[in-house]
Amino acid sequence: MLLKNNEIYKKMEKIELLKKKNLFDIYFNDVFINLHADINKKVFYFFFDENENFLFMPILVSPIFQRKNDNFYFETVYGYSGPLSTSYQLSFLNKAWKTFFDDCQKAGIISGLIRFNPFLENHLTVQNQSFIDLVREKKIVYSTMLNDYMHYFDKFSVNVK
Repeated sequence: MLLKNNEIYKKMEKIELLKKKNLFDIYFNDVFINLHADINKKVFYFFFDENENFLFMPILVSPIFQRKNDNFYFETVYGYSGPLSTSYQLSFLNKAWKTFFDDCQKAGIISGLIRFNPFLENHLTVQNQSFIDLVREKKIVYSTMLNDYMHYFDKFSVNVK
């Protein structure tokens, strides 16, 4: 179900489980998420739970046309966000994403953008969903810094910096 900011706190106990599994970072922190909100972007949280499993995804919902509020789009916060799930079982994920799709339709959300976290590999949660097109945009480059910062900084092109 799509929850407003004040409603998510009822689910915080379950979200603490994500922190224990090292699946929670700044992109899911409510303070960071609210930095991206404004008069036209409202924060909502999709939360689906069944038995001991749940899928959680903060989204920003905006009207498509500023003068009409009947059609909306959503996006996840800028950076490596997307969904967090305690289960990758296909039956659970199918139910969760079906509920997300239905909730979006009820709310007038007709389009959306999910930014996934390559380190969490949370793109795997949507592989079986026909209404989601998974598009890889670019390579992710990372390195372990064993030397000083400038040693690595000088190796990257201006575009990467």
